Amino acid sequence: MSTSKHLDKLCIFITVLMLILTLLFINGEKLGITVIKDEEEKEQMFSTNDKKDIWDASQSTTIQMHENSVDISGNGAYYDGKDIHIVYAGNYEISGSLKEGSLIVDGDGDDKIWILFNGVEISNSTTSALYIKQADKVFLNLAPNSQNTLTSGEGVQDTTLDGVIYSKDDLTIQGQGSLTINSEYAHGIVGNDDLILTGGKIEINALKDGIHAHDSIRICQLDLTIHAGDDGMSASNDENNAFIYIESGNISIPSCYEGIEAINIQIDGGNIEIHPSDDGINATSKDGSSLLDIRGGDIRIVNENGRDADGLDSNGNIIIRGGNIFVSVPDNGSSAIDYASEMGGECMILGGRIIACGSASMQEGMSSQSSQGYLITTVSNSPAGSVLTLTNAQEETILSETIPASFSCVILSDPSLQLGDTVTLNIGDSVSEYTITNTFENANSFMNKQGMNRMDSFQKNPNEQVPFDRPEPPDDQSFDSQDIPAPPEGEQPPMDMEMPDAEFSLDTQREMKKHDFSEETRNKEKGDFRENTEVSEESSEIDETTILLIGFSFLILIVGFILLIFKRV
Repeated sequence: MSTSKHLDKLCIFITVLMLILTLLFINGEKLGITVIKDEEEKEQMFSTNDKKDIWDASQSTTIQMHENSVDISGNGAYYDGKDIHIVYAGNYEISGSLKEGSLIVDGDGDDKIWILFNGVEISNSTTSALYIKQADKVFLNLAPNSQNTLTSGEGVQDTTLDGVIYSKDDLTIQGQGSLTINSEYAHGIVGNDDLILTGGKIEINALKDGIHAHDSIRICQLDLTIHAGDDGMSASNDENNAFIYIESGNISIPSCYEGIEAINIQIDGGNIEIHPSDDGINATSKDGSSLLDIRGGDIRIVNENGRDADGLDSNGNIIIRGGNIFVSVPDNGSSAIDYASEMGGECMILGGRIIACGSASMQEGMSSQSSQGYLITTVSNSPAGSVLTLTNAQEETILSETIPASFSCVILSDPSLQLGDTVTLNIGDSVSEYTITNTFENANSFMNKQGMNRMDSFQKNPNEQVPFDRPEPPDDQSFDSQDIPAPPEGEQPPMDMEMPDAEFSLDTQREMKKHDFSEETRNKEKGDFRENTEVSEESSEIDETTILLIGFSFLILIVGFILLIFKRV
């Protein structure tokens, strides 16, 4: 009898314990318990691992290449006589040279794979030098002081692999070494998902795009040089959510068709210099919904010979909040700043220092919601090499620059400019005095479009984001299957750049942004680009602590059942 009573008490205790554990699993965070999160959870645009630059050589599989042979020490990789295959999660340190072979990553869909390039040279005339076929995410780290080169030749046979680096899943390139990418066939780097560049010195020489991504290109803390036969960098997809985000770094694009092109572009910082034959920075869509958002950085765009080429261009809206912006495009129908006024778009100047010179024939006025003083005026046809200087009433220089291309219109703005200020504009021997009125001076005929330069949501909430569309191809080109890589079979790219726990579904939010500009919606959706693009990158694997707790709970439950059976017996 006494044993039976003890068993009853033990069974009751186990039942109560199980209930408590269940409640903790369901409501742990609400009860103040700290949840262990995966290190890959993203902070703003970049995860902790994206910016991590620590390599543990003791835990690495080493791969030494000898042109036509390979030595592998460790697990997770093999050599098939031509290509090196990495098939498991882990760290892999690679050095040496490989001719007419490829490095192929083909792990499981939840594998995180870290690769260190420490003096690597891989060349392949018929396919990609680095092919990421499957993984959750790959981190390519460039070892300090290392020189690394990847090359793909003209004889590429599989035209779907149209990049020297071709990644079907998320790829981060980081580190302190250098990487040269030579593409004699198509693009330099192609990413079907997110492509993140957070370190190192990278030089790309590509027949087509330097960098081409399906979902996003995110950049910080690196030196990047691109020589491209087509776009310097481009992000496009059919889901209208592809974007390019630049936080910091040095970006030089000395030769390209268009410099930076995506459905949505945000620049927070960095030193950016572009010499395009067409548009410099182009946020492009078919429905007038694109956004070019400049918040900081030093941006210089020079196009001395293009025709109908714009410096800053958006098939939607442009917001300039900060930064130092210089644009010079020729006086032949090229606009220094162009936006989709015919579709309700606007250009707002809220901050920054701007010198933008181009043709007067297509230039439009800025939004009446611009809060910083600016001057837009037509001038007599000024030749290339003219010196432009803007001074205030005290004869202090506000802005001054030598303009490389001919021009007939200037756009100038500086934080010191206030409505009502009197300024003097010197261009060569020409001197003109203006009052800052935030209107298009000396060009009333161009103000006929002003009625189209209104969009209620944009006036009242300049931070609001809208959905975006894929870019138009150049006039003499067309997109084909290799220009826009498809997502991995059976997978769908993320539908929008919103918090995963948003109140509305992503599709609903996108439709709200298209059609509903009520005050309630604007308040719900407002917030800057970075705050609205926090995305969880949690691994599908459950952390070890959770596994132990679940196992312990099942053990208690099993013991309880055994005791109950023993009691009945």
